[in-house]
Amino acid sequence: MSIHPRFFLILVIYLIQSPAYSQNFDINLLKSINGNASTSRTNFFKADAQSVQYLNIAAPAGIFIAGMIKHDPKLKKDALYAAASYVASSILAQGLKNVVKRPRPFEQYPYIIKRDAGGGYSFPSGHTSAAFTTATSLSLLFPKWYVIAPSYLWASSIAYARMYQGVHYPTDVLAGAVLGAGCAWLGYKAEHWMEKKHETKLKAIALEQQQPGYVKFKPADSTLVANGDYYKRPFPFSFITNIPRDIVGYTKQSFQKKNLPKLAIIAGLTTALILLDQNITNGVQEFANRNNITAREQFSSIVKLNIGGKKTNIGKLPKNINTAFYDLGQGSSAMVMAAGFFIAGKIKKDYRALQTASQLTEAFIALGFGTQVLKYASGRENPSDASVSGGRWRPFPSFHDFQTNKPKYDAFPSGHLAVFVSAITIISQNYPERKWLKPVGYSIAGLCGLAMINNGVHWASDFPLGFALGYGFGKYITKKSRFHLVQ
Repeated sequence: MSIHPRFFLILVIYLIQSPAYSQNFDINLLKSINGNASTSRTNFFKADAQSVQYLNIAAPAGIFIAGMIKHDPKLKKDALYAAASYVASSILAQGLKNVVKRPRPFEQYPYIIKRDAGGGYSFPSGHTSAAFTTATSLSLLFPKWYVIAPSYLWASSIAYARMYQGVHYPTDVLAGAVLGAGCAWLGYKAEHWMEKKHETKLKAIALEQQQPGYVKFKPADSTLVANGDYYKRPFPFSFITNIPRDIVGYTKQSFQKKNLPKLAIIAGLTTALILLDQNITNGVQEFANRNNITAREQFSSIVKLNIGGKKTNIGKLPKNINTAFYDLGQGSSAMVMAAGFFIAGKIKKDYRALQTASQLTEAFIALGFGTQVLKYASGRENPSDASVSGGRWRPFPSFHDFQTNKPKYDAFPSGHLAVFVSAITIISQNYPERKWLKPVGYSIAGLCGLAMINNGVHWASDFPLGFALGYGFGKYITKKSRFHLVQ
């Protein structure tokens, strides 16, 4: 008998919202695991938890290298699927953390001993999610007992390690396991669906070669808009499966000879702003202070739930103007827009709206991952934590430091701006008849930038590259979904 993965998600949601369960099971189990300590266990589980960041990269990289050595395109695709699943689960886990905002157990219970760094919020466990994504991906790609057993044993040890270290509740790691396994499973299904669609297309092309005119355009598969453009129906999960190809394609396009002058302008503008960064930051913050524009993030909760015996906010509304514009730059804004287009597209059977929703989601995931890689490579301090004027640059810090001391390495480039600008670009490209979208949208992006300078999250020089990434990637992915029939 098979159990649908949705059952596990419903079970987790029920358990974390049940006060009796959370108080009696969650903390008691954590207490027993966390209290059973020894020096050897502490050292072992510290190394075990740190292995996630290496194995989650090594697994798809190893599969891809094997595919290159064997000249096996399927192995290469499998590697991209595993990498995309890992990226998706990591971004979803981080998003859920910021929505649920559950405090770490050592922050709530004095008798829980913190044995490792645990920054940010608790639910769900990002380490566990990442581990189960890799374990499930490997198990689906290589369904042999000698792959499945070690993979899940390792992933389970990560879940136990995070509880032993006092940084996660049992329900955190349970939710992380479900999220990670679910992302891997959905990615696997999407990959196989795409392969079948490709095989069907090849068969149709073969038939057309034998029987010209056999393959014909089907209006039901697209939406016609006023300017004569047709928008194709998006493939399920294309917002994940398109990411590797689109990142490679966009990168190649960016470094084409015709685009080199644009890159030079971005580099020159960034360099000029770096020289002025501290003065710009001081000026913006002084202006905000004179006009009583507080930089402090302030929210009022929409819904409050009792999770783990503590009141937890679900959803939030900004309480001041700086928070409002800063929050617009968060990825949640792009996801709310994507959800709106998806619902409208489903109701109206509008493929333009569905393509917009898919592209917004793809840009959110791809740019979220891409900007994190660039942040890691640059390692620039945020203004709020700057140790020198303009912020110190520490390229390629250790993964541990990068994860636990984000403000020390998180400034360049602006991921907030990249995602928000990509959303405005995608919507305005798909709806060119809405002439107000670009001036209004990009003006709001500028105000988001000022808000981020005011609250010490970014320097002015972090924005040119962030804007260029969002604008360029948004335009690149929108071109593929529409076509114009020539009479």
